Amino acid sequence: MTPRDMQPPWLRSPDMPAGDLGWRMGAGEGYLCDFWDWIGSLTYDERLAYLLRHKPLPGAYVLMAADILALPDLDDAAVDLAFGVLADVGLISRG
Repeated sequence: MTPRDMQPPWLRSPDMPAGDLGWRMGAGEGYLCDFWDWIGSLTYDERLAYLLRHKPLPGAYVLMAADILALPDLDDAAVDLAFGVLADVGLISRG
């Protein structure tokens, strides 16, 4: 982890799946807001390198990883392309 890295949510709270109520209230919510602000400040290449540094990617966080790569354009086309990249680099399997 570099000094700039925040811990990804799946490592920060491994027992709390993506979408869990704990991420939407209290300390989890604050952390996730800070995380999205921070990850959004990185370039595409930095976000991809970050995901590669923090693998394996739990299945519950695949959509979040696609959203991370698709920033700032979270439309369907950008997210679909992100899924392809995640598969190409071995973070997810092609389904």
